[in-house]
Amino acid sequence: MGLHDLRVAILASLIVCAFVEADDSCPGLPACFCSKDKTSVNCEGKNFTEFPTNVPTSGVKLYFGYNAITRLSTDQLAYLPYLEKLLLNVNKLTAIEAFSFRNLTRLNYLDLRGNKLTFVGKDSFSDLPTLQTLYLTTNLIETIEEGSFNGCKSLESIYLQSNKLKAVPPLGDLPALKQLVLEGNLIENATFPETFFKCTSMSNIVISNNNIEELRNETFQALQNRSLSTLYLSRNKITTASAGVFSHIRSITSLKLGSNPLDGADLRALIGSLAGKKLASIDLSDIKLNGILMLDTFSLLSNTTITSLKLTYNKIQSLENNVFYGLNRLIELDLSNCQLQITNEASFNGLDSLNLLNLEKNKLTDIPRNLPSRLTKLYMDDNQITAIPDSIFGNLEYLQELYIRYNSIQTLTQGSFMGLLKLERLNLYHNVIATIPGKTFDPLTSLKGLDMAKNNLANIQQSVGRFSSQGSLQYINLADNNCVYLQPDFFKFMTSLTEVHLERNNLGGLIAENYGGSFFASLTSLNQLYLMENSITHIPGPTFQSLESLQVLNVSRNKLRDWDSTLFRTTPKLRIFDVSYNLVANLQDENLRELSASLRSMNLTGNPFMCDCDLRWFRDWIDHTSVQLTNNLTYTCNGPAAWKNQPLMSFSRQKINCFVFTWWMITAICVTLALVIIIVSGLLYRKRWPIKLFIYKLRRTRRLRANDGQGNYGAINPDDGVYDAYISCSEDDTDWVRTHLLPVIDNGCLIKDEPFGGEFKCYFGERDSQPGSVAVGQMYEGINASRKVIVVLSRNYLNPTNLFELDLTITALYEKKLEDYVVIHIDKGLPLQKFPKHLANKIRRNEILEWTEDAHAQALMKGKLTDILKNREVAADRDTV
Repeated sequence: MGLHDLRVAILASLIVCAFVEADDSCPGLPACFCSKDKTSVNCEGKNFTEFPTNVPTSGVKLYFGYNAITRLSTDQLAYLPYLEKLLLNVNKLTAIEAFSFRNLTRLNYLDLRGNKLTFVGKDSFSDLPTLQTLYLTTNLIETIEEGSFNGCKSLESIYLQSNKLKAVPPLGDLPALKQLVLEGNLIENATFPETFFKCTSMSNIVISNNNIEELRNETFQALQNRSLSTLYLSRNKITTASAGVFSHIRSITSLKLGSNPLDGADLRALIGSLAGKKLASIDLSDIKLNGILMLDTFSLLSNTTITSLKLTYNKIQSLENNVFYGLNRLIELDLSNCQLQITNEASFNGLDSLNLLNLEKNKLTDIPRNLPSRLTKLYMDDNQITAIPDSIFGNLEYLQELYIRYNSIQTLTQGSFMGLLKLERLNLYHNVIATIPGKTFDPLTSLKGLDMAKNNLANIQQSVGRFSSQGSLQYINLADNNCVYLQPDFFKFMTSLTEVHLERNNLGGLIAENYGGSFFASLTSLNQLYLMENSITHIPGPTFQSLESLQVLNVSRNKLRDWDSTLFRTTPKLRIFDVSYNLVANLQDENLRELSASLRSMNLTGNPFMCDCDLRWFRDWIDHTSVQLTNNLTYTCNGPAAWKNQPLMSFSRQKINCFVFTWWMITAICVTLALVIIIVSGLLYRKRWPIKLFIYKLRRTRRLRANDGQGNYGAINPDDGVYDAYISCSEDDTDWVRTHLLPVIDNGCLIKDEPFGGEFKCYFGERDSQPGSVAVGQMYEGINASRKVIVVLSRNYLNPTNLFELDLTITALYEKKLEDYVVIHIDKGLPLQKFPKHLANKIRRNEILEWTEDAHAQALMKGKLTDILKNREVAADRDTV
């Protein structure tokens, strides 16, 4: 056998051993995975064509999805009495014989979705007394015979969506059935068979996306006196509805009838059958209303408890007076995307409890008058509104959110927001507002968020105290206004602001002239400031002098060449600084010195760096800073010619000659070289143990080739077998090991004929090392021949030799040659930061054993150690990080 073949054989053996030790193999099912106790079996995607007969009888959860199983026969699974969960999804099942699942008295979850079933015969799922959930989704089922579910007294949910059923199937006596999903079939007749009289727990029914054209009085008769949580009939072809179609049902919490071609008369018939019932929400989106709601359509719901009505995507050009009369308990009304153009003075009469009104994406040119007085949220985005008249919201004293984005508002008046004393969010984004009269925002004393981005506020006029009522304002957005001027006291009264957006304006001149730093002086709570694309050429030093809470600053896409050395002196919390796409050619120590120690990210992308002698300090700073430089690999040199378009990261002081050598420079170079030699020598000394290991491995490889090729070189005798534990300790702690550790766990001896009383074979260097072998070889071979490593941690352990021994342990752990390492802490008092990172993490997670002088604690510790050593979990089974 050649050396290559020998290596392949050894590798294969190790892989087999790893699987055996992992204990995840399944007897008789070599391609599958089992849990250790053989209760969970995973055979997904193994190309089975039939269900195997040698699944462990202890199986509780079986995963057989994504195979090619075609059939289940009678009593085929009867030998699995403990089975609770069975997944046969995405197979090729075409038939399930009667009583295929017999004797599965504990089965509660069955997944058969994605198969090719066309027929469910009698007793196919019979005698499953504990079955609760059944998935038959995405099959080809056309027929389900009555009696298919005999004995399924606990069945709660049946999912039958995406099949080819043409009628509601007779499911039989299922007293626990709560949820039935029939979405996406070919159902034309929605009448529930009489067998549903026995389904007394039914609460959720989904029959959306079928071919139902008519709802008759007898359609839901079998659901007599049921209290349904949901009934979804949307996306059908319903054109006709009898007046008593819902009369048999006691209550419906949520009813969806959207995307059906119902006209006004049919809608009235449907709603009429809901009169007097407990009802929470109705979805009537996208039905056929011919541009108008019939006046008394909703009056029939006056005795219901309806709180939510959705009428989106209908064609309702106008709202007549009192059209919603009777809905005095309604809380939410959605009229978005309805092509609505006209509302009348009394269109919203009777909506005494309405909190949310959505009028988005219509064709309104005016804000409706006499809106419901209890509104808290009003959405009118994407209409054609041109003005906000005086006192139009005067009766909305409870309104908290007002959104009128994407309109054509040109004018605000001093009384536009009169009466909105509780308004917290005002969003006027993307209008054409050009002026703000002096007292426009005075009533908005509770305002927290104001968005006026993408308007035409080129010049906000001088007006003392224009925002004097906005002491609660936390967010303001004035981006994209082409604004060139804001009065110096603009932010004076906005003392609670935490986020300010001024991007894409023309405020460069205003900021450059802010020599005293008064513009942002009152914003002591500001966290985020956005000044992108403002043609800023200079930011005076005092500009941010009051922004002690600033965390995010974005000045990208301006014309900055640098910044004042004192600019960030008073911003100790700054974390993110974006100065990308400016004109920064070079940065020096004075530019970055005052950036706070809390800075985590800086973006300099797209700046024209001049890669000459002046850039050397900044280039060195890049190599040593802990600040993340966003996209730093894309930084390029803009000059000089020799470096133009070259990556900035390829530039260094070694690649450019900036000196005229003199005698003192030569002296300095010599001194520097001497220092380099000292440093390299120091590094070699510090790395002496890894170097020794490298040399040992080279020699070991050569000797292996020279000998018999069986790996017999080294300190560990192959006849001794694998050690249970390798003991890693300081020389100063060997007495403790002899006295307290070996007597507890070791089955060997130190003195002939005086063995210890432990159970485990331990490697203890003082006893087990081979005379004449190098120390690093003893460590390497001993650790790799052991299942676990015991680290005896004390202040004596923190020396180069033991720390290298610990590094070997961690390496073996990551290479999955070692199961774990155990830390016994025998010397308290060391600060946590003095430990290596992996040890410190283990201590923080309390994954160490503590040695104390207390006898009871010692006994407890020894017991835990014994349990850990008995555990044979390998690194492959767990996260080794």
